Amino acid sequence: MTSRYLGDPLLLLTEEGADMEFIDGQPTMDHDISNQILISLYTNTWWANPLLPIDERLESGVENATLQPITSTSLNAVSAAATRALQPLIKAKVLSELKAQVVNKTSSQIIIYLLLKLSNGTIKQLIAANANRYWQYVLRTVE
Repeated sequence: MTSRYLGDPLLLLTEEGADMEFIDGQPTMDHDISNQILISLYTNTWWANPLLPIDERLESGVENATLQPITSTSLNAVSAAATRALQPLIKAKVLSELKAQVVNKTSSQIIIYLLLKLSNGTIKQLIAANANRYWQYVLRTVE
């Protein structure tokens, strides 16, 4: 069993931004890549970017791309933005491969499906859906 005291505090997306869950005064910890994925996808511009070389800056265009009217072109732009946002994780060898698919199942909802192959061979699937600008997501291991 993994101790809930090891790792980084787990970030949870909420309507107001991000939050953390506490149990008995201790934050629930992230023992996986959840935080790295969420920060990469939903950080428009990272505060430390001016200190980094241009090719190492963290910027995601996912949020801005999802604000456009929903067309096949904008869905492709969301997919490209998600792929671009996760490239630093491939460069850092956290991920070895990723595939993105973006669909529009209802008139105002965009769903991002990401298939992520970690460097250790584990395959994860992230499903992120926006509902009135509030992102809900599930990250699970694919057996």
